[in-house]
Amino acid sequence: MDGKYLQRISFTSNEVMKIFSWNVFFHNPFLSFGLKYINSFRPDIICLQEFPSTKLGLLSDIFTDYDLSKEIDATSRFYRMNSYNIILSKFNILSSNTFKFGKSKTPNFITNYFYKLQDISDTGKGLVCEIAFNGVIYKIANFRLSYPATSIDRVNQLNNVFNYVKRSQNVIMCGDFNIIDTKNFAKLQKVVLGYFKNQINYLYEKAEFKKFVTRDGYKNP
Repeated sequence: MDGKYLQRISFTSNEVMKIFSWNVFFHNPFLSFGLKYINSFRPDIICLQEFPSTKLGLLSDIFTDYDLSKEIDATSRFYRMNSYNIILSKFNILSSNTFKFGKSKTPNFITNYFYKLQDISDTGKGLVCEIAFNGVIYKIANFRLSYPATSIDRVNQLNNVFNYVKRSQNVIMCGDFNIIDTKNFAKLQKVVLGYFKNQINYLYEKAEFKKFVTRDGYKNP
């Protein structure tokens, strides 16, 4: 579930907010092209994940009339860069805060070694901004859940996100949720990350995601 967004608000036909969410991947050679393509649609809100610190200048060059807020998503001394969660808004950003949903430790030796070799560390943090649209205050949450995590860890992270933002009525959640929701993707993750069968359960992740959405009254467009 990459580039997903959820909303707990209802718009009338003449109240349209255009939202774009994209995990850019910090080594994306087509980043500049992708950002210009997004800007051609002039969305009101743009949420980006894994945005490389070495390319932050592109945002001010391309999105000249947008407010910007950012929070470090992951660090890597090997690549000599950080990656960010980014929120760009055509409306003034009234406030910006970070929240912790928790780090996860992969139980697999090979994956742990790979991450340590590249000196990659997730911060386990998300970004929340407040904007005003047609006289109403909305909260925009942007985050990326851990990919190298067990199903239980990832669901716990998602639950922490839902619990944090549910204190507000008008919320739009964007991000790379990394929820494993298909059988084939679950098999691929087990092979790539070397997890045991009971550590990845796509039916559990999919069911819990739907439960959180229904419980807190979100729409999943």
